[in-house]
Amino acid sequence: MKLDDADFWTDAERTRPEITLELRQSEFKGVILDGPREVSLAERETCPLAGWWACDGYTDSVLRMPDALTVFSLDQRSHKLRRGVPLCLGSRPKRADVPKLSRAELERMTTREMFGFDLRQAVDLPWKGGTQVVAAVVREHLSEVLTIELNASGAGGYDDPAVAEFLAAQEQGAIPNPPPVSPPAAAPANALEADPPEAIPNYREAEGSPEVPAEAGVALAAERVIVAKAGVSAVLRGSFRLPAAKQERKRPDPETEETPELGDAEATAIVPIHLIVTGSADPNARVMTLRVPSTDAFDLEAEAVEVTGHFNVDLFAEGVVTRFPQTYFIYVAAGSTISGPTPVAVLSEESLPYHEAAS
Repeated sequence: MKLDDADFWTDAERTRPEITLELRQSEFKGVILDGPREVSLAERETCPLAGWWACDGYTDSVLRMPDALTVFSLDQRSHKLRRGVPLCLGSRPKRADVPKLSRAELERMTTREMFGFDLRQAVDLPWKGGTQVVAAVVREHLSEVLTIELNASGAGGYDDPAVAEFLAAQEQGAIPNPPPVSPPAAAPANALEADPPEAIPNYREAEGSPEVPAEAGVALAAERVIVAKAGVSAVLRGSFRLPAAKQERKRPDPETEETPELGDAEATAIVPIHLIVTGSADPNARVMTLRVPSTDAFDLEAEAVEVTGHFNVDLFAEGVVTRFPQTYFIYVAAGSTISGPTPVAVLSEESLPYHEAAS
């Protein structure tokens, strides 16, 4: 949005005329999000973000962006995902004086709306040092992905060396093991080569698994259209290359020296992968956190470790996608990325041609 960091606190609308003109000329449709790249915790109490939403008039009439926009913040230390609906956006009142227009007339119109909100308030962000990866989602639209540094340096630019030494000592203390694999695998890893039907969930490469990304991230694959007949599954297959933080690596018990199984005896690390799902008819975002094993070998005490792996889950069984007929948009937040969407359309059996003739 061509703003300096300080502008977000003092004059976020400084470039509004310029951005409005650019949006008109480009015929942009979607959501834009911007914010400061660094926030001094000693000087600031908020983390203001600003953005734009642009769509055709019909989409605006049925979607109501202030009600549909969800913001996500992915902590780069804990890999915890926080979410929020920025209520301070407000909801625009319906205007009774606007004449009713046809869908075709509305689709020829364009609505553009600038918005702003405080990330700290929206997602209940802990006010402590660290890096946050932030994005906004409106149905099938993903904003720019921002990286925001929360700078915990002392007031006046003074960093107390005793505090730094104390925190470093705390970090060298006992590192916990990760939470167990979730959802639990439906069958032991050594039984997954059995003939179909495939046991779901499972966490090994399977037929239809996408290639492991060459760079850090998550690749997804799913059937584009699913008819929600009885017994039908909605299998989402994923492959990943992600950083494994120290608390995401399996460690032997310091007393027994035995490594806990945590749902997968062969796993060396268990990383969180957050699925974000919106819908064409119901844009409210739903989140499901997978805890996915990797069997890669690595130096347990290395500062930076990257692992790969796979997952296969039934979105119907997990409830994150329902049999309600609409198009679902699946985003993924993991590591330092928020990406997507992967669309999956769910149809009712009754909507098929000749359904009544066959019954």
